[in-house]
This record gives sequence, structure tokens and C-alpha cells, in this order.
Amino acid sequence: MLAAVTNDPFGQAARFAADELRGDRSVMLAAVSACGMALVHVSDGLKRDTEVCIAAIQSDPRAAAAVGSATREDPGVQAALQEAAERRARDEEEKAREEEEEDEGEVGLFPDPWGGALEQVGT
Repeated sequence: MLAAVTNDPFGQAARFAADELRGDRSVMLAAVSACGMALVHVSDGLKRDTEVCIAAIQSDPRAAAAVGSATREDPGVQAALQEAAERRARDEEEKAREEEEEDEGEVGLFPDPWGGALEQVGT
């Protein structure tokens, strides 16, 4: 089972795991490390486990939604959430920069308004 959850980028192995395995810390720690959203499928007890929650958030910040409310207040979990927010902001800035660079280099063909051939415009 450990191999299945480790090589599962979508968390499906955790989703369909037996209840006993959903409570197995080592198996579910591997699952959330591979796919943070697998945290949705772990036992309630493990949703309160700080290390499991941090691993899930580091893998996928969206996993924070599945973290137990008491665990969310843990300083380690708070640090993981802050780091995830900063990483997301950096990724969004980089994506915007890349899109801007792509837009600058675009060249388009537009019809001549007087019915002539197509003309090329751009940089």
C-alpha cells in the first residue's frame, strides 16, 4: 500500500483505502506527501496530526481546508500556511511576467481595411 500512495499524484489510493489504512500514520503521511489533497481522506485523528497536516500543505496548499481547526492554530501549521501563501504569490507573479513577455513578442496579421492584402503588425 505504501508504494501505491507514494506513486499516486491524485490521492485516489487514500480515497479507496480501508479505514484501518486511513488511520495508519506512515501510510497516510506518504499519501499526503505525494498528494496534499489526500488529507481529505485520512482519519479524523490524523487530520489533527501536525506533521501530517504540514506535509499535506507543503504538497498542496489547498489541503489547508481539510486541516482540523485546532491543528490550524499550531505554529508549525501556521508557518506552512504562510510559506504556501508566499510561494503561491511568487508563482502568480512569475506567471504574469511570462505572459507579459509572450504578449510583447506577438505578431498578428490583420486585414487591410481597404480590401487589400493582409498586413503584418506587431513588434
